[in-house]
Amino acid sequence: MAFYPPSGTCQELILTTNVQLDYPYSSNVNNIIVTDMIDVSATVINLNVFLPNSTLTSPGFSITFNNVGLNAFNVVLNDTVTTLLTINAGQIITIYLYGNSNPNGLWRIIPFGGGVNGISNLDITSDDASIVVSNGQITPPGGVVDISLPTIVSTIQALGNYIPGIVVINQSNGLPWGVVSLNNGTNIVIANPNGENGDPIIDLNDNISIAQATIGNIIINNDLISNVDENGVLSITSNGSASVINLNSAIIDVLGNLTVNNLAVEGSFSSPNMAKAWCRFTNTSGLINLTSGFNVSGVTYNNTNNQYTISFTNQMGNENYVVLITCSNNNSTPPLQTRIGYDVVRQLESVVIVLSDASGEILEDIPEGVSVMIFSLN
Repeated sequence: MAFYPPSGTCQELILTTNVQLDYPYSSNVNNIIVTDMIDVSATVINLNVFLPNSTLTSPGFSITFNNVGLNAFNVVLNDTVTTLLTINAGQIITIYLYGNSNPNGLWRIIPFGGGVNGISNLDITSDDASIVVSNGQITPPGGVVDISLPTIVSTIQALGNYIPGIVVINQSNGLPWGVVSLNNGTNIVIANPNGENGDPIIDLNDNISIAQATIGNIIINNDLISNVDENGVLSITSNGSASVINLNSAIIDVLGNLTVNNLAVEGSFSSPNMAKAWCRFTNTSGLINLTSGFNVSGVTYNNTNNQYTISFTNQMGNENYVVLITCSNNNSTPPLQTRIGYDVVRQLESVVIVLSDASGEILEDIPEGVSVMIFSLN
């Protein structure tokens, strides 16, 4: 005898264990009566719903399962072994019988409305944390998601309540956005410090002087320009055709030519056109008097050979230097005597000279004075 469920019935089935479906008025009161629509909520995974005996009904008999829970469950044929299908959370599946020659029967599976009741499972996330999501997972039958902007962004709205200024971020603050103004310093003046009327303009204070400025290795301190690198070079160059520098009318052009009105030098020039050493001395009866000189430490006289040794304060670079000698005739009575000087020994640290008259006779005394100049390339 076949039993049919009443038309248009439904029920909610909470699965805590495996259950057996059966037809109305079945003699087994422990089985669950089958209805047209069954909302199933399984408390644990892999629970089974066993279908009724197919031979006790006719082809066309159908059941719709709606998984309204969080766990999947299995629809198993009447033999309690063969699984017809697994229904996941949020799925709605309709099955109908098209063959009832044995208790298991032949069933067709139809996804109800595409197999889902709208959205079966929805996860709302923010991978870069640009929004804040609360309760972002939605499962049937529904739920509430709270979406808000992070505090650092949402507090931008509060900036409208501030006075004009420059927006800054202070992450240690609970409300990280803030508004500040640029402040004048001792030697800095800032126009429009809050940016209300355009860009802030930062200027040096006209009433403040800077005593010292360091730029790279160069220090400018009052009237002194120096290089902190003791072996460094302080260079002033120009790429144009005008003078490189003009200091109180002393002009140096791009070729290094120096033009001055008057030149006074304390020290010495280093030039092949300048004498490396010079002196003037007198000899009166063997008494030498060095009256003046440059780079000459002393003059000695050898009475035996009548030679003069002129010693240099700083020695010459080589022995190929030039020696120029002149002898004075001041206060001499005519006829004036011709006097000749010549070098006989050139050394790095000194030069030896001899004085004679035109006939080659050695002059022992030169009270009027002798002048000697030394020229050298190095």
